[in-house]
Amino acid sequence: MVLTAWWLETHTLGEAFVVTTAPTGPQVSAVLWREIERMHRKAKLRGRVNVGMRPEWYVNKELIAYGRKPADYGAVGSL
Repeated sequence: MVLTAWWLETHTLGEAFVVTTAPTGPQVSAVLWREIERMHRKAKLRGRVNVGMRPEWYVNKELIAYGRKPADYGAVGSL
């Protein structure tokens, strides 16, 4: 959460983008993005943060970060 905010705030708009992930959807929105939103609000950072089904951070109309979970099924590392 701290690195996400730092990265986005130290780069010019359009030069940085962040994708966050966690093992489950609830962990992405209820844990990680809840904390990102809390930090965003307390530090009065630019843009707006959406928490919930589509965790996203926008500055003006530009999407600069979002959260997602990995696919439920997939062949990770299989040969």
